[in-house]
Amino acid sequence: MIRNFYELATSELRRDALAIAEAGFEAINTEKVIMDNVQVVSDELHIADKIFKIAGKKVFYVGVGKCAISAGRAIEKILGDALTAGIALDVAAGEQASQKPETGKLEVIIGTHPFPSEANSAGSKRILGFLAGKNENDLVIFVISGGGSTLLCLPTAPMTCTEESELFKKL
Repeated sequence: MIRNFYELATSELRRDALAIAEAGFEAINTEKVIMDNVQVVSDELHIADKIFKIAGKKVFYVGVGKCAISAGRAIEKILGDALTAGIALDVAAGEQASQKPETGKLEVIIGTHPFPSEANSAGSKRILGFLAGKNENDLVIFVISGGGSTLLCLPTAPMTCTEESELFKKL
């Protein structure tokens, strides 16, 4: 994962330190963690030790946070045609934001972090709209990762996102 590992590993201690860092990065690689813990077996979705029947169900993905896009891509790979649709509210920029999800079933919304914003409020409203009309026969996989509390910004009037952002800054 460390692209210039061998350039930096100029001694045994540096090599060991880089190997430890690389193992840490691998342990938090969103797509790998999801691929290792989520699978479809027959008509069942296995998430760690939980099993959900998906036969005849509509399956949706909602992701919020700094890993929402990469988690959504992994879910798309695993579910394939079983995924009905999804939405990701992320702070991604550059390479990750430009990487299109696998099936085109995932709507991507880019918000801001570390402070609430009108973009986050619009994304939060879009997620509420996406979830409207879902019922007990539908399965929603909801992933919340770092930054989710700022991205899900929908303050109650009379407070605005701008005021909430100022409050966060003061705190």
